[in-house]
Amino acid sequence: MTTFAFSAGDTVPIRATSSDARRKQPTASQAGDSPAVLPAPSAIEGMARRVVLPARYMHLEPPIPLSAINDDPVFNDRSASTILGVTVAAMKKWRQRHQGPDYYQYGDNGPVRYALSTLQAFKEDHLIIVGGLE
Repeated sequence: MTTFAFSAGDTVPIRATSSDARRKQPTASQAGDSPAVLPAPSAIEGMARRVVLPARYMHLEPPIPLSAINDDPVFNDRSASTILGVTVAAMKKWRQRHQGPDYYQYGDNGPVRYALSTLQAFKEDHLIIVGGLE
């Protein structure tokens, strides 16, 4: 998606359509000259007109502040089990036995959430390197 930044009072070229050219075509009485001096209709159709944008339309897309990006999202037990490659039942048993990755629980019987950094650290801690040096 392309964004444009304009400041107040900027003019933006807009291509005129044939209906605009017919509507905006000056007449001999408006121009104060004879009809022979008026430009040809084909010349008017190709001309572009400029439009001044109001100040309220200047910022098309506000920039996203850096604080709005979540670096460490939390996952429910189903998503966490998918990340670790185990079943949801295994995650539940680990919680009951005080094993497995650290988690957040909101209230006594509230939902359980796992932080991404915790899941990644748990995977790294349980990595076995085959044929590694001792």
